[in-house]
Amino acid sequence: MLAEMQQRIEVSRLTKTFREAMEVTKRLGVRYIWIDSLCIIQDSELGVDWEYESKLMGNVYRHSSCNIAATKSLDGSGGCFTTRHVFDVRPCVVDASWTGSPGTKYTCDSSTQMTHDLKDSMLLNRAWVVQETILAPRTLHFGQHQMYWECLQLTTCETAPARRRFYANKLSLLHESWQNQPLAMFNVADPAFIDYHIWGQVVTKFSHGGLTYPEKDKLIAISSIAKSLAIAAHDSYLAGLWCKPLAQQLRWVCNSVPGQPCLRPETYRAPSWSWASIDGPIIHPSYPYKEQDSAVRIGDARVVPAKMGGDPFGPVVAGYIRLVGTLVKLVYKRASEFEGQGWLGGARCGLIPDEKKFVENTVLCCLPLELGAESVIGLVIELARTARRGEYVRRGYFAVLYNNASTDVLEFKRRFMDACKNKDVRKEVTAADYEALEDDTRDGFPRYRISLV
Repeated sequence: MLAEMQQRIEVSRLTKTFREAMEVTKRLGVRYIWIDSLCIIQDSELGVDWEYESKLMGNVYRHSSCNIAATKSLDGSGGCFTTRHVFDVRPCVVDASWTGSPGTKYTCDSSTQMTHDLKDSMLLNRAWVVQETILAPRTLHFGQHQMYWECLQLTTCETAPARRRFYANKLSLLHESWQNQPLAMFNVADPAFIDYHIWGQVVTKFSHGGLTYPEKDKLIAISSIAKSLAIAAHDSYLAGLWCKPLAQQLRWVCNSVPGQPCLRPETYRAPSWSWASIDGPIIHPSYPYKEQDSAVRIGDARVVPAKMGGDPFGPVVAGYIRLVGTLVKLVYKRASEFEGQGWLGGARCGLIPDEKKFVENTVLCCLPLELGAESVIGLVIELARTARRGEYVRRGYFAVLYNNASTDVLEFKRRFMDACKNKDVRKEVTAADYEALEDDTRDGFPRYRISLV
């Protein structure tokens, strides 16, 4: 079969979507088309061809003329084209006039139709597609009712082809044309953090998509974007996170929704501190970060590629972060009236487990990451089942956030800080809980050297 297909592929044997994508390619005047499942040998021995080609997919998307998206289709039988009435895509023109004013023609179109059509698309809810739509310079969507066009300069549709809409959520800072956009667009004050703001949006969108084989594809399916950002940010990659803003990026949060819970599979895929260790939707931090508020000092961070000398953007078999920070052990009590909230040492906090719910009246070990004027944010961690002292795995996220509309939050923050310092409230941290005790005792907190794995 393989030898036969290397010589000739009968078009009649291809799916409707593939055949119609070829028709679109010819009409665009382009000679070649890349279709992953045809151009990559899917069942080659040990996946050698797939492993090699998957590393190059970023260049395929980035240097393509146009990405053809059969957005309306559920599978290969759906095709690109659809039968419709011409009035479905004819712009609605209103001739408005009133006494004393000349008639004026207005073109009406829905500003949300494209958002709804694309959001509900089965195709765009696949994690692999995130790379294609972000890295490709142009995407032509064949929707249920009309075609949509996206490129680095505009997003438009058939009902309003002359109206140019600019969408910041194209996430194309990876293209040079975005380098001169105003900082206000990204809600960051420091241009050095624009790249990481974009990454946060990419990861959040990616994690909400589905993967058929998450155990092997989780990191590979986003690796091409990571390679592009590594060049733009001049930074090193750590299984889904970045070295320079590492303390900030540890603040990702699981976002379980009905039918899509967050789970950490038994088979190792990434360190517990990486969002890639989780199956399910997460929210990655993308808001501004104040370095002076950091409550941890990163000492060293490493990941081990799955293969010796392997791709640093691909699968990993181990990883760690060594840091200095505060350890606070507090008793957890559930706040029954609020899902995702609880009490720690008399202070109400946002408490979100990575997977399994926290058990009431148990002691949670908290690692504050940020102690700011407006927030206390950190991780819930647990001693790893290893023989090494001070080695922890991540179990969740906690936060006491300031909100102008609620003076109670400032009171909860004060209570939390008091509980952290009160020996009668917090539980004792023993020598088995840390690698070393540091001399630094800022803010009245002892500092410990620990590792996250």
